[in-house]
Amino acid sequence: MSLRDLPLRRSYRSDDSNVAADFFVPCLNESDTYDRATGYFTSGVLLRIVAGLEPFVRHNGRMRIVASPHLNSDDVEQIAKGYREREDLAIERIQGAIDELRVEHRAAYAQLSWLIAHDALDIRFAVPKNRQSAGIYHEKFGIFGDGLDYVAFTGSLNETLAALDKNFEYIDVFTSASEPERIEEKRSYFALLWSGNTALLDILEFPEIMRQKLLRDAPREYPADDASASPQADAVGRRLAEHQEKALLAWRDNGLRGLLEMATGTGKTFTALTAVAELLNTGVIRTAVMLAPQIAIAEQWRSEAERVLGIDPIVCHSLSGDWRGRLRMRLSLGRYEPKPLVVVALYDTASGAEFLTQVERFPGPIVVVADEVHNITADDADSLLQERYDYRLALSATPDRYLDDIGTAKVRAYFDRVVFRYSLSEAIDDGVLTPYDYFPIICDPDDAHGVTSLTGVNAAKFHKFVEIYNTTDAAHHGFTLVYCQWQQLEKVKDWLGIRLRKPIHTFTAQEDLEQRRQILADFGAGTLEVLVAMRCLDEGVDVPPTRSAFLLASSENPKQFVQRRGRVLRQYPGKSFATIYDFIYLAPPERASEEMELRKELTRFAEFALTARNNEEAFKVIVQAAEIRDIPLREYGLQPV
Repeated sequence: MSLRDLPLRRSYRSDDSNVAADFFVPCLNESDTYDRATGYFTSGVLLRIVAGLEPFVRHNGRMRIVASPHLNSDDVEQIAKGYREREDLAIERIQGAIDELRVEHRAAYAQLSWLIAHDALDIRFAVPKNRQSAGIYHEKFGIFGDGLDYVAFTGSLNETLAALDKNFEYIDVFTSASEPERIEEKRSYFALLWSGNTALLDILEFPEIMRQKLLRDAPREYPADDASASPQADAVGRRLAEHQEKALLAWRDNGLRGLLEMATGTGKTFTALTAVAELLNTGVIRTAVMLAPQIAIAEQWRSEAERVLGIDPIVCHSLSGDWRGRLRMRLSLGRYEPKPLVVVALYDTASGAEFLTQVERFPGPIVVVADEVHNITADDADSLLQERYDYRLALSATPDRYLDDIGTAKVRAYFDRVVFRYSLSEAIDDGVLTPYDYFPIICDPDDAHGVTSLTGVNAAKFHKFVEIYNTTDAAHHGFTLVYCQWQQLEKVKDWLGIRLRKPIHTFTAQEDLEQRRQILADFGAGTLEVLVAMRCLDEGVDVPPTRSAFLLASSENPKQFVQRRGRVLRQYPGKSFATIYDFIYLAPPERASEEMELRKELTRFAEFALTARNNEEAFKVIVQAAEIRDIPLREYGLQPV
């Protein structure tokens, strides 16, 4: 078949056709050239560009795209006021889109890098020449060609996932067979646009620094199948990484039971949901139950389950409305409409009598996934971990319960054993997590003097925080977490928010679900510079934009301080490394309480320093402080460097 033979219509709109399936993909598959002008360039654009391109690649096709780099309202305002050069900001946004694709959609990134490395794709960017204008380039048309014939379209269609898959769109279509003059006009105009010979636009070539990175990362062979749908790909082509595939293989080999001990931020949720998807798709199970210790974590499971499984789960917790009624109705309808049942429940809810009564009615077989399984106490285990669940998967970076050997033993007996481990150092070496610098900030009793309303360790750490915060990069770039004890919370809030006038917000048990969603959204957008948190951000809640963390809260529980570090190390576009400032209270151990505090602080230090980029520098700080305070580090399991 050729372009001329395609049964094309004169127009397509979303209410009577699938624009992507009925027009875009057939034309692309029969073409060897595709010239496109589009209003927005985001990572979503890249996902759409590289989707389903194998026939185009076999034709030795070449794609040329002119797009507007995606600028938000703050960007446009800065440009209009002359604060930023338009070209510099455009390149920054382009780099951000590429980085987002590399982090979030690796299969699509591999295809993009291959296409650019083999001259199958070239992208240029259009920005208005008037530097003071707040306008953007917003043309939308495209031209397919197979060497003999051409098909062009104009209309509302942007080159985005939403435009092709969700939005209401309308395009007009014309061909060289029916309207040759109009085709020639579009081809001539695109040639002028591509060469930069238009009066009002500057055309920027693809940033060379990004091109070189893509060339280095390009696979040898075109990864034709990597972005296609499969049991191991979600709705936007996200596929399992190598360590995740190994984790699932180990779980399968252990009879679909086991515990995955994987560092925070390495994709435990996606790994588990991929396992659930496989079991549902192959008919091994009819019901999946996901258990979470906190509402915020449960909400993330709900969102990810919709994305990976394509199923809207029934969420069971105190803020999720009438979950009992929805569950009863779903179970009643299930007798007539046997579709999979997916439930997300809090630990507290799932161990209660009302929920357990319904579990007996769940269609089997059933898989249970317990997230952050170290939260299951010995008392909870008997009611929460039901024999009714046939297949069992537990997730945690720190599976052993702190000072609870009985609880740990019950959890391990129920899930069988740890079948796969993936450490923080492995994740950093593999590029799954962000490398980090670690700066221990030494405090002692003298630092507590003069701090009103606080005493002891809390006062000393707050004093040091005030002393060093403005000397750090975090004071300027934002995206910062400050972990506090409840006694320090008001002091930190007042100093950052009132004294320094930083846009901040607390993240504690006081904020409701909707407030938390908005807080995290504002933090990700940069509207909030600092989150001042207590235990609510210890685990499960994703804040990947975080670049810096200040640890004023002491903890001897490995679960807490490992989880806090994990909040900082998730990858994010434009984030090449993270920084942790840890306020360590070192007083000579003259009393039992000081001895306990010292062990607590040094245990955390050893864990954090071990995998830091600057571990030698961090150890030198501790050694020097220990010598001054006459603390024998070897007695605490630390060796001087």
